[in-house]
Amino acid sequence: MPRLVLALFLFASLFMVSQPAQAQSGVQIVQPHVDYQFGEQAVFKAHLQMDAPLQEVYLSYQSQGKGVQTQKLSLGPNQELSYTLDLRNGLLRPFARVTYWFTVRPENGDSIDSPRFSFDYEDNRFTWQTLEKGLFHVHWVEGDLAFGQEAENVAEQGLSSIQNLIPMDPPSDPFEIYIYPHAKDLQDSLEVGGEPWVAGHASPDLGVVLVSIPIGPEQELNMEQQIPHELAHVMLYQKTGEKYAGIPVWLSEGFASLAELYPNADYSRALDVARQNQSLLPMDSLCQAFPRDASGAFLAYAQSASFTRFIQQNYGSSGLNRLVQSYMDGLGCSEGTVAALGVALSSLDTQWEQEVLGINVQAVAWQKLSPYLSLFGLLLVFTAVPGFLLAHRGKEKAAH
Repeated sequence: MPRLVLALFLFASLFMVSQPAQAQSGVQIVQPHVDYQFGEQAVFKAHLQMDAPLQEVYLSYQSQGKGVQTQKLSLGPNQELSYTLDLRNGLLRPFARVTYWFTVRPENGDSIDSPRFSFDYEDNRFTWQTLEKGLFHVHWVEGDLAFGQEAENVAEQGLSSIQNLIPMDPPSDPFEIYIYPHAKDLQDSLEVGGEPWVAGHASPDLGVVLVSIPIGPEQELNMEQQIPHELAHVMLYQKTGEKYAGIPVWLSEGFASLAELYPNADYSRALDVARQNQSLLPMDSLCQAFPRDASGAFLAYAQSASFTRFIQQNYGSSGLNRLVQSYMDGLGCSEGTVAALGVALSSLDTQWEQEVLGINVQAVAWQKLSPYLSLFGLLLVFTAVPGFLLAHRGKEKAAH
C-alpha cells in the first residue's frame, strides 16, 4: 500500500509539472474587458504579461450564430492590448453572447491562446428592469413591477397555447423577453427602419424575444398578441433546430399567429378586402418570404394565420405536427403538404378559399378568363368576315 501511495504521488507530481503552456512560457493575459456602445463601437482591452520577445498578437471574437473574426493587434504602452470594433457593420448580433480570446506568438516558441472570455451584447442604450421567474426572464424599460409581472403571466399562457397546438417540451434554458417602449426603439436595435410595421422579433436560436409594447390601455392586448407570437418562433426552432430554415414562412408565421391569445381582428377585414378585390396572394408565393411593403406583408400574415388555422381545424394538431415533420425531412413547400396531408399546396389553397372565404373559384376563373375569351372571339370575327365576304362575292360572280 505505501508503494501504491508513493506511485500515485509521483504521477500527480508529473501531471502538475506539465500544466499550462501559458504559465511555462511566462505569457499571461490580464484584466480583459470590453466597453461598448450598442450599435456604435466596442473596445476590447487587456494587458499582456510576458518575458520573451513578442512576434505577433491577435484578437479573435465570435458572436453566437456567426463565424470567427480575427484581427492583428499592436502592442501599446505598458504592453496594453486594444482593439476598437465598428458595430455598425452588423458583425455582432443584438442580444447574443460574444466570445473572445487572444493569441500570442513569441519570437521563439509556439502560439499560445488565452482562455475564452465572453460578454452579452445587450442594448445598453436603455436601463432595463428585470423579473426572473421560472422559464421567463422579462426585461422592460418603462413601467413598474406590475407591468413586468403582467408580461410574465402572458408568456406562461402563451407557452400553454403553443403546446396545445403542437406538443413540445419546454426549453432547458430560460426565454429572454425584452420589451421596448416603442416600435422605433425596437426597429433601431435591429436596423429594420425600412419596415415600419415590425412590432416584434425573435432570434429563435438565441432564445430571445423582442417586442414593442407602449404603456397604455392597449398594453394587455399587445402583450397577448406579440409575446406568444414570438415565443412560438422560439419553440418551433427548439423543435426543428437547424432545419427551421426549411419551414415555409407561411407555416412558421401562421403557427405563431395561432398561438396569440388575442387574435388580430384586422386580419379578417384584410381578407375580406382582398377577396372582394381578387387580390389574394397565392399561398405558394409565401413559401420563402413575405412582401416587403406594409400592406402586402399584412395580407400575407392574415392569409397565413387563416390558412394554418384551416389546416389545424381539418387535420388537427397531429396534422400540423406531420406537416412540420415533413419540412424537417427536407421536402419542398408543396411536396410537404402532399406527404403530411395527402393534398398538394395548390389544392389546399383552393379548398381554403372556397370553405373559409366563400370564394367560387370556378366563377372567379371564368371572370378572369372573360377578357381573353372576348378578345379571342373578336379575332375569330375579324378572321371570319374577310372569308365570308370573299365567298359571297364568289357566289355573286357565279350568278352573273
